Amino acid sequence: MKRYALILSVLLGAFFSPAFAQYLGQMQNPVPAVPFHVQGPACNLPNSVSNSEFQMLDAPVKVQNCMVTPTDGYQRGAIGVHTRIDMNGKAGKNWALYSSAECFGWSGSAMGECGAFYGRLEAPEGSGPLWQAAGFFEFRNRSQNHGTGMALGLELRDHFQEKYGIQGAGEFHGVILQPYPNLRGVKGFRFMNGHTYQYTIDHDGAFEMLGNVDGTPFCRKFEPSTQQVLFIRGCHLHGAQVAHVIDLNWRANLPLYIPHKRY
Repeated sequence: MKRYALILSVLLGAFFSPAFAQYLGQMQNPVPAVPFHVQGPACNLPNSVSNSEFQMLDAPVKVQNCMVTPTDGYQRGAIGVHTRIDMNGKAGKNWALYSSAECFGWSGSAMGECGAFYGRLEAPEGSGPLWQAAGFFEFRNRSQNHGTGMALGLELRDHFQEKYGIQGAGEFHGVILQPYPNLRGVKGFRFMNGHTYQYTIDHDGAFEMLGNVDGTPFCRKFEPSTQQVLFIRGCHLHGAQVAHVIDLNWRANLPLYIPHKRY
C-alpha cells in the first residue's frame, strides 16, 4: 500500500505542478494526434523530450522535418516564409510571420500557459559545438532613411486599466531572464562593441533595483532635478531611506571628459 500511495502522490504532485506540460513531454509514448500533417523524409534520429511534446501537440496544421545534412552550407527549415510588398505610399503592414493567441476562462488549480510565440531549442547529448539560440532576431538596414530599426520591440499595455481605471492585478514584466539556480557564469545582458552605443541602458530616472534582503529592496536612482545619484534602502516603498548620495551637479572645477583618460 505504501508503494501505491507513493506513486499516487508523485503523479498528483506532477499533475498539479505549473510545469505539468514539461512533465508530459517526458512521457515515453507520445499521444497520437490527427491534424493536417506535413512530414519531410523519414530519418533515423532518436526520440527526445522536444519531439515527444511536438507529437502530443494538438494543432490544425503540423509541419515536421527530419533529415541528415547532405552537404556543407546546406540550409533547411521546417517552414520557410518570405513576403514582399511595395507600400506604394500607403500605411500598410507586412509581417513575414504574424502570430496571435487568445486564452479564455480560468486555468484551474495550476498556472496555465498562453503565448503568441514559443521558441524552444534543445541541444541533445553529444551535439555541438554549434551557434545556438532559442530565439534570434536581426535587423539589417540597406536604406538611407529606414525609420526606426529594432531587432526586437516589446510593448506592454493594460486595456483593463484604460477601460475601468484600475490596473490589472497581475504583474507586468518587459523581459524575464530566469536561469536555473544551479547554473553559474550566465551573462544576463551582454552589450558587445560598446563604442557603437550612445547609451547601453537609458533608465530615464527610474529606480534601478540592486538587490533584495528579507523583503527590503535596495535601489539606485538618478534625480534629474538635483543631478544626484541616490542609493535608497526601500526603493519606492513608504519610509524609504537614502543611504548614500553621489552629486553629479555642475561645479567649476569639474574636469572635462576625455575617453580613456585616468581621472
